[in-house]
Amino acid sequence: MNHAWEAFEAAKDNPDYFVQHLTYKQTFNNDGSRIITDEMIEAERRKGTSPELLAQEWECSFDSGNQGAYFTREYNDMQTEGRIGTFPVNRSQPLHSVWDLGGTDATAGLLYQIDGKYINIIHCIHDMGKGFKWYLEQAEKIRLSLGCVWGTHWVPHDVNQKHQGWEHTESRLMQARSHGWPLSVVHKVNFEDGIEAIRYTMPKLRIDKNNCAIFLRAIREYQREFDEEKARYAAKPLDNWAVHLVDALRYLSVTYRRLYDVYQEPRRYTTGKV
Repeated sequence: MNHAWEAFEAAKDNPDYFVQHLTYKQTFNNDGSRIITDEMIEAERRKGTSPELLAQEWECSFDSGNQGAYFTREYNDMQTEGRIGTFPVNRSQPLHSVWDLGGTDATAGLLYQIDGKYINIIHCIHDMGKGFKWYLEQAEKIRLSLGCVWGTHWVPHDVNQKHQGWEHTESRLMQARSHGWPLSVVHKVNFEDGIEAIRYTMPKLRIDKNNCAIFLRAIREYQREFDEEKARYAAKPLDNWAVHLVDALRYLSVTYRRLYDVYQEPRRYTTGKV
C-alpha cells in the first residue's frame, strides 16, 4: 500500500481514468497465451525470491507487506479487527503527545488517548524544516478543536542537546519549557527492545485513518535494509522517510509498557509431602 496503491485508489472510481488491476494470470499475448507462466513463477521461487516479493510483483498484491517489513502481520491484524478507522474522542480523558525530533530533518508527533485497553492515536503531525515551536503550536490547535486537556508530552532522551539552527542555540527542552510545555523524557532502551515494545502495543492500537494516513503508510513501509553482498537483512531499518514516524511510535510503546503494563510476580508452586 505505497504511492502506487494511493494513485490506484484515487483513480479507480474517477471516470476520467481507465484503470485495471491484473495479476500475471490475467495478462496474455495476442494469441491468448499467458505472458508469464506458472513455470516462470516457480523458477523465481526456486531462486529464493521471497513470497512477499512474488505476491507484490506478479500477483500485483497491495496487501503483501514490503520485503523485509517489520510489522506486516501486526498491520494486517489491525485491518482485520477494525482498528483502523474513525474513533470518538473522549473529552474526559487527557490528550498525550509523543515526538521524534529532527530539527533540519523531519519531525514527527503522535497525539493519543488511553481508552481502557486501547491506545487511540487521533492525530499525526509530520513535516520538516520547521522549529519545534511550530509543531507545538499545531498540536495546541488540534487539542483546542478536540476540547481535551493536555496529558503528558513525551520526547526522546536526546532532547536536551543543542541543535544547530535553533534560536540562541537553546535546547529544544528549554525552548518548550519557556513556552509552557513541560516535557517528559522517554527512558532510553536499545533498538531491539524498542521494536519488541511496538509489537507489544500494536494489538492495543486504534488509529484514525483520516488524520493519520501518513503514519499508517509509515508502519507499512518501515523495513529492514537488504544487504545484497551478504544476502541477508541488516539489523537496523532502512533509513527512509518512515523512520521518524515509527520512532515516535517506538517512544510511545516504551512509555506505555513502563506505565501501564502491570508486572506480576511469577507464580510459585510448592509440593507437599505425600
